[in-house]
Amino acid sequence: MRSVFTSLIVLLCISYTSAQSEFVDVILDAWYSGANPSFNDFYGNDSGGCPHDIIPLTAILGDSDSLVALPTGSYIVAGFTDNIVYNAENQADLFIEEIGAASEFAELHVSSDNVNFTYLGIVNGGTTSAIDLEDFNYQDIVTAVMIVGLDAGGCIPGFDVVRIFGLPGANCSAEANVDAFPLVCEEMPSFNLNEYVDLSFSGKWEGNFVNGSEFNVAAAGIGIYEIQYIVNHDIQACFNDTAFVQIEVTSCDCNQVPNGIAILDECGVCLDPSNPNFNQSCLDCAGIVNGPFLIDECGDCLETDDPLFNQSCADCAGVPNGLSIIDACDVCLEPTDPEFDQSCFDCMGILDGPFVLDECGVCLEPTDPEFNQACADCAGVPNGLAIIDYCGECYEPTDPMFNNTCPERFEVFIPNIFSPNNDGTNDLFQVYMQGGLGGMIKVYDIYDRWGNVLYSRRNFPIDSFDEWWNGRHNGETILTNVYTYNIVVEYATGEERSFVGTITLLN
Repeated sequence: MRSVFTSLIVLLCISYTSAQSEFVDVILDAWYSGANPSFNDFYGNDSGGCPHDIIPLTAILGDSDSLVALPTGSYIVAGFTDNIVYNAENQADLFIEEIGAASEFAELHVSSDNVNFTYLGIVNGGTTSAIDLEDFNYQDIVTAVMIVGLDAGGCIPGFDVVRIFGLPGANCSAEANVDAFPLVCEEMPSFNLNEYVDLSFSGKWEGNFVNGSEFNVAAAGIGIYEIQYIVNHDIQACFNDTAFVQIEVTSCDCNQVPNGIAILDECGVCLDPSNPNFNQSCLDCAGIVNGPFLIDECGDCLETDDPLFNQSCADCAGVPNGLSIIDACDVCLEPTDPEFDQSCFDCMGILDGPFVLDECGVCLEPTDPEFNQACADCAGVPNGLAIIDYCGECYEPTDPMFNNTCPERFEVFIPNIFSPNNDGTNDLFQVYMQGGLGGMIKVYDIYDRWGNVLYSRRNFPIDSFDEWWNGRHNGETILTNVYTYNIVVEYATGEERSFVGTITLLN
């Protein structure tokens, strides 16, 4: 059974700004009955405990822990400005939060138009919080809630209202919030409308020259245009919301300032013609707009192709602001140059003197007999490569004749008999070089008649006394016999020669 409560609401319009749209956010009406003579206006607290005092009605708006008490006969009407609560299937829809366990009671009325209210029943603050509209056979929407206190019990006398909100699944908030548009320059091809709208609620733009979320500025031209942003809700019981806004297209200056007066000056800079810098940023040093004159390195204002450009301060080397000067030798050099004042002094320090450094690095007059001789080779060539070879001849080492004019000096003598009896004569099988010239023994091997190696040495000087065979094998003197040798000699010239033969050992 439903009854309708009609009241002339005094629109107090005490509102609360909150991002949580499911909560009541405006006080539409209220009346304090005086049932609690300790106070002459609404009371409550911010803590939820028993201490209480006068409190503003906005305490119950939004998601707040504050409470307002409704002693017998007192009522409060709170509304949703950006939400609607509806009868959702299979769930509770409306939540009335009351503090305390004293089982305070209140009448609950709801409205779909903020004027006509429907009585739903009595709520018990000690047992009831969630309200399913279906339980009261209420099929309309809820835009406002009236709560009327029915007792004055509890430590804070009366029904203690803390929060009033729609439960998830039963809210249908749809709000078209659009910020004011700035003036739009006609030079813009298009304007993004979504940059100025709250996209928390999905909606669409409508109006002339609107394409999706873009306003076609180029097609519209200068003028004022009315457009709409419409937020739809997918629940049939819920209202759509439409924001009507204006967009004004106007002319802009080069700085994109609507109705501005800045223009591009001759330097290509966007400025107000009254700006002192107008047409100044591209003046050359001669005061000509985009002129060819420049300040050169000498501080003179000249065209770059002027023969005097960078020349009035050039040094003798033609370097602007350079340090070079003409020295005592009439040469253009910096004073710190090691050659400064030196090019006309000879190696003896005599101005324009006759002495010079010869090819040997010796300071002499060219007519001196020692000129170029201190470093001459055996052929008399300064810094030449010729040397005296083993034959006593003067050749460069790369000359084919080097060490080849005296083959007899490179003869090798290998004895054919020796007697290692420790008598001081022929005790070693030793090789000799003709004329005592040096060389190396690269290979020195002695074999018996069966080819067994009796003695072997490598790479020792030919004038050595320690490497020659003394006729012993494994520490024992061997028998008189004939043995075979293989000897490779490396001459001082680097040439190698092999010798194979026999040696007779006599004991």
